[in-house]
Amino acid sequence: MRQRPGLSEIARAWMPGCAVAALWTFSFLALKPTPLEGIDYVRFFQPYQHYLRESLLRGELPWWNPYSSLGRPFLVDLQTAAFYPATLLVIFFGAKAGWVMGTFLHGLLAMGGFGRLARKFGCSAETALFGGAVFLFCGPLYARMQEGEVNYVYSLCYWPLVLWMSYCLAEEPTRRRWVALAVTWALQLLCGHPQIFWLSAVAAGFWTTGALAFPPWKQALRRWLYVELALLTACLTALGLLGFILVPFMELASQSNRAEASLAFSGAFAMRGLQWMSLVWPTWSAFGVNWEYNLFAGVSVVIGGLAAIARWREPAIRGALFLAAGAAVIAAGSATPLFPLLFAVLPGMSSFRVPARAAALLPLVLVLGAAMAAGRDAQGRRTRFAVAGLAAAALVGAVLFALRPGAGPFPEKWLALEAFFACVAGLGWWLWIGRKAADGGFVRVARRIVLPMAVIGECCVSIHGIKRAYRFDFDFPGEAMVLQAIHAVGGDRAAAPPRVCVDSMVFRENAGMIYHVASVVGYESLSLARVWNYLHLAVGVDPSHAFNTVPDGHIFNGAAGLHAFSLCVGLGLDSHRLMLERNPDPRVYLAPRTRTVPDSRAAIQAMIAGDDFHDTALVEAPYSSRFETEPAKPAGTAVVTGFSLNAVDVDVTSPGKAVLVLAEAWYPGWEASISGVTVPCAPVNDWMRGVPVPAGKSIVRLRFHQDGLRPGFLLSAAAALALFFAWKPRFRVS
Repeated sequence: MRQRPGLSEIARAWMPGCAVAALWTFSFLALKPTPLEGIDYVRFFQPYQHYLRESLLRGELPWWNPYSSLGRPFLVDLQTAAFYPATLLVIFFGAKAGWVMGTFLHGLLAMGGFGRLARKFGCSAETALFGGAVFLFCGPLYARMQEGEVNYVYSLCYWPLVLWMSYCLAEEPTRRRWVALAVTWALQLLCGHPQIFWLSAVAAGFWTTGALAFPPWKQALRRWLYVELALLTACLTALGLLGFILVPFMELASQSNRAEASLAFSGAFAMRGLQWMSLVWPTWSAFGVNWEYNLFAGVSVVIGGLAAIARWREPAIRGALFLAAGAAVIAAGSATPLFPLLFAVLPGMSSFRVPARAAALLPLVLVLGAAMAAGRDAQGRRTRFAVAGLAAAALVGAVLFALRPGAGPFPEKWLALEAFFACVAGLGWWLWIGRKAADGGFVRVARRIVLPMAVIGECCVSIHGIKRAYRFDFDFPGEAMVLQAIHAVGGDRAAAPPRVCVDSMVFRENAGMIYHVASVVGYESLSLARVWNYLHLAVGVDPSHAFNTVPDGHIFNGAAGLHAFSLCVGLGLDSHRLMLERNPDPRVYLAPRTRTVPDSRAAIQAMIAGDDFHDTALVEAPYSSRFETEPAKPAGTAVVTGFSLNAVDVDVTSPGKAVLVLAEAWYPGWEASISGVTVPCAPVNDWMRGVPVPAGKSIVRLRFHQDGLRPGFLLSAAAALALFFAWKPRFRVS
């Protein structure tokens, strides 16, 4: 019986990985600028984590976020990563300390996963460690973390572990391996980026398909069907395990501006032309490739990864080749006729914007191939000639790329540096696997110096270039000015949070989550369709553009003239003076009349045409039966007396039956009650909340109850039981 390793053995095994993960984390903070100044960190991660932490420490669950995009669900939005274990670090220790600890732990996760993956295919411990370090410092992880995409990088750190688990499952399908993969996928999805989870599942399918493609073909087909079914059920079980959040999240998706599939959306951010050159050319001022397209892992890694093709008869290499081909096709987007086909037949592809993110799989494949080429003995002349040819091709390609006509001058020193690294990389690989040296020989010593130094040198050049190219000077001094303006007009003395619509370069879209100020726009992946459509159509902009994370900038220019927003402060893109409104439109009012319109688009068109929606509420046909008014009676008064994250209290005095209109985003789950009696809460004026009120004085209480939680928890419980019985097949109930 095999003995379990002791604590000292475990510590020795994990200590090198911990050192690399610590170095990775330290490099972000030691060199300016840091990820804490990145675009997504200051615009997304910091406000969301601050809002979550502040709400929980106050003892309030933030099911609803009233400070962004006129209001929207919060906890069930996967992008917030509110239920991810690493988020607890932010809650207990703050955003910065939580980021440091979370980054270190995920670096360690990537190192452990890559180490197991490389050792599975015969690599030495040293080569596996070095390969894991290169993966951490490659472009897809380092550049995106530098930009501030924290949870995105955390999700990428699961990829080596998922590939290792899926290969083990394909090699010997067992219940426990199936359970471990399902739980790992569930954790990866909780990171907050469903598209990376989807890519992870697709990558596992490509990877195992290539690995199992060997004769006899009839037996291989049966085994492939069994393994793919196991992967599919593991993926579905992971989704079921998160049913408590996915069921409500699917409702959010159905109510969002991405509810309809679009080939243009799914193909956005595809890799084009020179962006592929980022595989071998580090980001610099002369080659300032966007972080979305940064794939740099180094010429050395590319040469070694391509040289591994010489071992194509091995299952792992075939799986890597198939995975690389699939990732490249997706990354190229509509540039190939295969992308529309995949859009039509591959489940889930129509829901995500995936091309450039699929390309992030290529550096992982190349690093793994290079580790397999470097971590094992040479296998004949074919490998040696492949290394020599690839080294020469890399050098020639770098020179031709830099000297291509009409492309603009490249700094000669960086051309010379890249050519130098290409030469050193070729020499290093030739020494490494081109011949066998006796112990203690000069060649043995040289090969252990040249190739590692080439890889380390390219990593250093890449890090320096990323730090120089991705500089974001976002101090946002204008936010203090906006807060002063709100105070000047008395907006901060109202019960409801004051509302602003200010250019996002002055006041971050989600900054209101920090300052308790409501914003017309937000920085999120899923915006409520009613709000999104009104924001665009009301200012004459097409709402269906493919790059729809944030609204069109013309919103800021036109919002000041839209009374529906009840703005205290506004600032357009081309303006240098804040618009102040001491008497904005009421946040809540009574409409004594209603008019039925066919749908929300018709309501928007009526508002644009000048209908007085303050006097006559625009009600969509499916909801018209819920409202009864007395048009002959004058409008009464309504005052917000209480406003919290998930609730609003309004004192109403009405001469007759009317519609209480609250200029906050409507969403399923908002319920209203008057004197303890539940009354309907339905959308009016496209995106606002409407409640029928009786004549006389009344107190209307609106509460948000997140739909889908009960069936979601039942689904999670069922999936958890399935995993338990699969892990413990001999479990019996006495």
